[in-house]
Amino acid sequence: MYVKPLLLLTYIFILVTIALPVAAHKPQVIDSNITCVSNPTISKVYYGTLSGEPHVYTIDATELFELYVGILMPYFADATKDVRAVVRLGDEVVATVGGEGTEWKMMFEYFGQSNYWNGGDFKQSVAAGGIHCYCL
Repeated sequence: MYVKPLLLLTYIFILVTIALPVAAHKPQVIDSNITCVSNPTISKVYYGTLSGEPHVYTIDATELFELYVGILMPYFADATKDVRAVVRLGDEVVATVGGEGTEWKMMFEYFGQSNYWNGGDFKQSVAAGGIHCYCL
């Protein structure tokens, strides 16, 4: 008699449990060279195509937060791995991620179910103020 409601609740629980990892990032496709990153404490993934002009990501934080910048590119065996991200705090360059001198490693990305070249990452607590990341 209570089997159907219990089965329905179990089904809903399984769906919610499976969907939780998908909520880990907010993927966003970028079609502009300038992006203002709002709410930097929320994890986001940006997808875009670099076409010779730098893409600039600007963060105007109002409080201390953990800045994480990682760089991936689609996996092709003969890919030119010259993509890089330059992180600036004010006028100071604090990190360069990726680029030609980096040891790029192949990785499998769970959410996209695809292979990528991983050019490394950068993580640091940063205070409020203007932060710029240039992807070239």
